[in-house]
Amino acid sequence: LGLYRYNFCCIENFNGYDLTAMDRKKAENYNNYRLPYSSDAINILLKQIFPPTDGKPGGAGKVIADVGAGTGLLSRKFFGKSEKLLVIEPDKYMREVLVRELQYMEFKLEPKDINAGLTKPGWPAVMSVIKATAENTGIDANSVDLVVSGNAYHRFDPDLSLREFVRILKPDGLL
Repeated sequence: LGLYRYNFCCIENFNGYDLTAMDRKKAENYNNYRLPYSSDAINILLKQIFPPTDGKPGGAGKVIADVGAGTGLLSRKFFGKSEKLLVIEPDKYMREVLVRELQYMEFKLEPKDINAGLTKPGWPAVMSVIKATAENTGIDANSVDLVVSGNAYHRFDPDLSLREFVRILKPDGLL
């Protein structure tokens, strides 16, 4: 696996405006104007990697981690497709938008410390929104079946984040 330390898609400073610093308005704009992820593509992917077994849905007993989740545009597509979804996002404003937007869906919000445990009626799934980084998720070792990241990898330290993903993935887990 060849990794490059280049940041292809981000200019950090434009006319004196820090493009890497997030604020509430940027988080709102990100949520409102970012192109959505394809539900069909995600469903095809999940059918391939988590096929139904013994009459149970394919995601039964599975744990998915969405790292660098931002406002949860990808997380929303994965919710209800596994027993547990761990949503990792370091930025306060992005997490605020994520939790607010989830409240408009059919979720029950149960705040716990910095995590927000979310459950959807009729499915035993749980979503936890966690303040952490890709390089130090705080997730237990060997506990995740699938690590996903929509459009955030360019903000991760490649070596440290991959080391962390390997640490949290189960032996047969996928990235």
